[in-house]
Amino acid sequence: MLYIAHFGMFLVSVAVFNLKIKYVMKKLSLLIMALVASVSLYATMPTKRVDVDKLPKAVHAFIHEYMSTSTVKYAEESDEGHNPYYVVYFENGNKAMFDKSSGKCIGVVMTSGAVPAKLIPQKVATYIESYYPKEQVVSMKHRGDIVYVSLSDGTSLCFDRDGKLVKKDCSGCKKGCK
Repeated sequence: MLYIAHFGMFLVSVAVFNLKIKYVMKKLSLLIMALVASVSLYATMPTKRVDVDKLPKAVHAFIHEYMSTSTVKYAEESDEGHNPYYVVYFENGNKAMFDKSSGKCIGVVMTSGAVPAKLIPQKVATYIESYYPKEQVVSMKHRGDIVYVSLSDGTSLCFDRDGKLVKKDCSGCKKGCK
């Protein structure tokens, strides 16, 4: 009788173990499907290479005026969301983003040197010179009425269209700094 009880407990433990394995396998398969879906989504991000010669005249004028010492490596067109734009990559690692419809510069990221001083709005430049005199602007992006600035020490700042500081350390601040 004791053997039957042990055998019964063994069968119950095997059944519970099988249920746990099925549960884990189900969760694992869901995780793998989510991973495949996210990789597929990333792979279909709407970016494509663009012939640099076919970029708008405003883009060429910007490159000639502000990045003339840099060599263009390649350009891409991105159609993320409702704001299509071009990204021009330079041999030295710098890049500049331009609104697709107007050709206006909407961002500059410098890995070599600082953002050209002429590109920085005067009130923003004055603020940075006053509070961060030893730092360089290494990134600047325009999104709507907000200007995002990153400094060489890692500080990120958000300014409104009038050049007033809206928020410090606004990295990841995508929809305006409030």
